[in-house]
Amino acid sequence: MKIAFIGKGGSGKSSLAWLAYSVLHRDNERVLLIDADHNMDLAHNLGAAVSEQTPTLHRSHPEFLVAVRQSASARWSDIVLDGRTLPAFTLNPKDDFTRSITIAINNTTDLIVVGLGAEDILFSGKCAHGHSAPLKFYLPLLHLAAQESLIVDGVAGVDMMNFGLFNGVDAIVTVIENHPNSIRVANEVARIALHTQLPIFALINKHSASDTLPTLSLPIIGTIPNDEGIRHADSTQLNAATTEAMAIALENIRKHAPTGNGLARVQKFEAARLQARA
Repeated sequence: MKIAFIGKGGSGKSSLAWLAYSVLHRDNERVLLIDADHNMDLAHNLGAAVSEQTPTLHRSHPEFLVAVRQSASARWSDIVLDGRTLPAFTLNPKDDFTRSITIAINNTTDLIVVGLGAEDILFSGKCAHGHSAPLKFYLPLLHLAAQESLIVDGVAGVDMMNFGLFNGVDAIVTVIENHPNSIRVANEVARIALHTQLPIFALINKHSASDTLPTLSLPIIGTIPNDEGIRHADSTQLNAATTEAMAIALENIRKHAPTGNGLARVQKFEAARLQARA
């Protein structure tokens, strides 16, 4: 299963991406985590130090273009639209590109950092869209085996949804706090996802028994309580009820989100973008 966590800034998406990983790791899944946020909080939660020497996706465009047999002067959309034979990126064993870009967290967990918070982006002449472009096409071309999962910690807000960055995953999880602005962002994300038929779910964060569930235009797959273990990204401090709540949410995604449709969604999105610009 490939899942991307997004939501309003400060809603807890990095924390819940880490929590989802903790549950999958507990269940002996091989997990690839992708930190696609500017703040790189997920990398911090995993204890990964990011420096100028860290392999990042934003510095690996030439290697990615070689992997997908793409000319640097061609349109990125051609990768999925010109009928070429596409590579299959894999986790076990890793293909050459995946091996070059991943950071080992433990024996069954790897991390890819997009690197949007790196200082060399400051005067690069590219926006976050351009730096993230390989991820848009890597996601649908990553082939997962049984007991393998992908978790993406995405950029806050809806901007990358408009760019189509997450169309290659199996499901979007929108992290929501019971606050009007958080709810508004979630409903906007749902509206955009509807156009690409990308399965989307709501996960309510910092929920208490006295809270009323918000009215949303997308299905709620679970509620996650306040937990010091989440705040400190420490699995030894997590309450059993917290991990069970996330386990139920992940199972709900598996039940309701079909897998393997990411490439078709990316192709449809890129074709529509070209037609709109023509």
